[in-house]
Amino acid sequence: MRILKQLTRKKNAFFRGIKFNLINYRYRNKPARKAFDPAAVRRVLLLRLDDKVGDMVVTTGCARILAERGYQVSVLTGPICSEILAGSEFIQQVYLYRPRMSLNTLRAAGFDAVIDFDDVTSYERFKLLADLRATSVIGFNKEPYKLYDHSIAFFDGNSHISLRYKQVVKLFGIVDDRPYHYHLPGCRHEREESGPLAFSGRRGRTAYRH
Repeated sequence: MRILKQLTRKKNAFFRGIKFNLINYRYRNKPARKAFDPAAVRRVLLLRLDDKVGDMVVTTGCARILAERGYQVSVLTGPICSEILAGSEFIQQVYLYRPRMSLNTLRAAGFDAVIDFDDVTSYERFKLLADLRATSVIGFNKEPYKLYDHSIAFFDGNSHISLRYKQVVKLFGIVDDRPYHYHLPGCRHEREESGPLAFSGRRGRTAYRH
């Protein structure tokens, strides 16, 4: 039985690899990347599919800055992070991610830009991005993949994750020197009270409270 399971996993991985290559092959003749034009963007979808609380809390800083500049920001994420974003004043819509979910609602939203914050390169991720049919797909360290219209180089694994999100803000031509903001659930008074405690300033020490 164990051998059969191993063979099945290898077979599935083999076919996923083939499908991954086919998706990339589809974009082989895509025109060369052009400079990003923030003026052409109105609706933005942030992908945070790993459903990690710490990363999502930090991501909200990017979402708020974009929203304050007039962008309509939505998020596609898992059930845990969806709860964190409940009641957010600057998130237009929170979509619950499920494997093999229907994308009709997301496509109907007409996103101008989808921002993929992960370094993931998998068939499932690329198929999702392709099927969303957004005008512009933005990612990190995706230079070889023409599916992505814009690739932000960020290879410093020792830097705090907030620096990655600040690169997105920079791409949109936004200069913001304020301390990084972290959204917390609850009423405005609770968020203001607990905001300074949301981040300790060191990698891997993100915390939040209800």
